[in-house]
Parts: sequence; C-alpha cells; structure tokens
Amino acid sequence: MSTTRPLSPIADDALADAYLRCAARAKLRRLSGLIVLCALLLAVLLLIYARGWYSGSGGAGWVFVGIGVTAAAIAAVVIDIVYRKEL
Repeated sequence: MSTTRPLSPIADDALADAYLRCAARAKLRRLSGLIVLCALLLAVLLLIYARGWYSGSGGAGWVFVGIGVTAAAIAAVVIDIVYRKEL
C-alpha cells in the first residue's frame, strides 16, 4: 500500500495555470470553428443569391435575411474573441 505525498502549493499553481492555458486555447479553437462554419454558410447564401437560385416571389428577401443573420453571428463571435477578458 503506497501513500502519496500531497503536491506542494507551487506545483498546484503550475498545474492550475497549465489547465487554464489549455482551456483558453480550446475555447479559442471552438470559437474559431464557429467562425469557419458561419463563413461557409455565408458563402452558400451568397452563391444562392449570386446565381439566382432562390424561388420567385420574396425568395431573395429570405436570402438577405440569412446573409444578415450569418454576418451578425460572425461579428458576435469576433467581438467575443476580442473583448473576452479571460481568454
């Protein structure tokens, strides 16, 4: 039966700092992935609009709404990355 010594406070602080760095990096990767997904959706919507593939009456309006919502989502994620204090 082995007993383990408790880690020193310095080692605990180092482990906590390493965890926080990894968590911040993971959060940044998730937010960057969200930007990429939104950019792909925006590209598809712009392609639909440019090719005129939307349906006749009022179809372009819904494409414009999708473009606006997607652009707003991208802007929100970028603002979240830039202004988040703990990142």
